[in-house]
Amino acid sequence: MTDATDQHTDQQIEPHIELGSADVLYRDDALIAVAKPPGLVSQATPDPRRDHLLAAVTRYLMRVDGTIAPAPVLVHRLDRDTSGVVVLSLHPDAHGALGEAFRSREARKTYLAVVATAARTVATDEAWTIDNHLRVDRKAKTQRRVQAVRSGGDRAITDVRVLAVADGAALIEAR
Repeated sequence: MTDATDQHTDQQIEPHIELGSADVLYRDDALIAVAKPPGLVSQATPDPRRDHLLAAVTRYLMRVDGTIAPAPVLVHRLDRDTSGVVVLSLHPDAHGALGEAFRSREARKTYLAVVATAARTVATDEAWTIDNHLRVDRKAKTQRRVQAVRSGGDRAITDVRVLAVADGAALIEAR
């Protein structure tokens, strides 16, 4: 992945992310799975100068295939500061099926995180469940934000397991 800047404007813009073949983890006629780096939003924001993953995938397909027909469509998103695999559909039929798989939770997402353990010690293979309710923060004016609420909102259950512990940090898996 490389950065390319726009030389045709006087406005300060973020560097464009240029995906390379190593960033494409899987591709067939129906979908493409890419590695999203931290710091990059998944889709366009109100700021047209901010680069995003969908634009980077579109540029990649144009560079590699010479076309973007049909245009890629995000099946799900990752937060700006989260790195990981993002799936985009390349065919309208695939978009509906993949979208439904994520909505119905048939597609399972697994996150790995390194966390500080200063507040409490944890042991390898320790596990617990976080049962929460989330809703869109209506007070957020510039971005779509989700917040935990005591009632209402969508139920969010996350199973957490400690994979390794070392030097005041733990590697955890969250599903």
